[in-house]
Amino acid sequence: MTVFYRPDTIKKTLKILGNPDQNCVPLYYPPRAKHISQWDGDALMDLSALNFDAIKIRKTEILFGSLVSLETIAKSDDIRSLWNGVLSEAAKISTTNAMRNLSTIGGVLMNPLFPAEVVLVLLVLDAKVVLLQNNGKEIRVPVEEFLQDGYPVLQKGCLIKEVSIPLNSRTRCVFDRVACTKSNASIVSLVIRGDLTQKKAYHLRVAVFGANSFPKRYHQVESALENDLITVQGIQQCCKKISEETAPVSDFRAGAEYRTAMAEVLIRRSLLALRKMAVG
Repeated sequence: MTVFYRPDTIKKTLKILGNPDQNCVPLYYPPRAKHISQWDGDALMDLSALNFDAIKIRKTEILFGSLVSLETIAKSDDIRSLWNGVLSEAAKISTTNAMRNLSTIGGVLMNPLFPAEVVLVLLVLDAKVVLLQNNGKEIRVPVEEFLQDGYPVLQKGCLIKEVSIPLNSRTRCVFDRVACTKSNASIVSLVIRGDLTQKKAYHLRVAVFGANSFPKRYHQVESALENDLITVQGIQQCCKKISEETAPVSDFRAGAEYRTAMAEVLIRRSLLALRKMAVG
């Protein structure tokens, strides 16, 4: 029989999670419905009494509590006004209306393989996962490191408290994807970020899903933009690097060659869109 907990303090929560005689799993609901038998543990923990469902906007960062729902992110005017609205858009297309109310940003982090659009945004924005260790101390781990190529592991006794995203007034993002219809899940999706001045994009970040088996930062593509200049030649250099970081798998939704080709199309198209923002 599965045991359920609903502690009302962080101290109680960490004590239960750290119990060496029990494998208690905190409930971070993903965008796709999960049956109780799919939660890997002999005890489950409801975190709703811990007030982890708030968004805090500060001067240099924004903090999303781990239980902030995708519906809150999708509908928030403050979030839509940031990063060209890509995080709100990613949250909106991730799942159905009903599941957006249930699923959380913590659930996305613990189940990043599909859908992956919110993860892509977190990757390009240099987000960090704020973890509470069993001793109560906080540590911050880059999202890319936390995800471990799509298979994150939350160490025993640890808790995802929130997600931190740094704020920069120059940050601009482009989100693009390929899907059978507007309402279908993405076959290939991409998010690009740059901190823009005229004709330059500092801190270029490119994250793609669908051209690999997990959401992935394309570091080689990012480094191909010489001197941070978004020129036609620079875009061509970025596109040449795509094959070095692409390893798609064919499935019933699309073949590997198609996924690779679409990754190049999306990167080229998104870099051109970012270039227009910089010039403008």
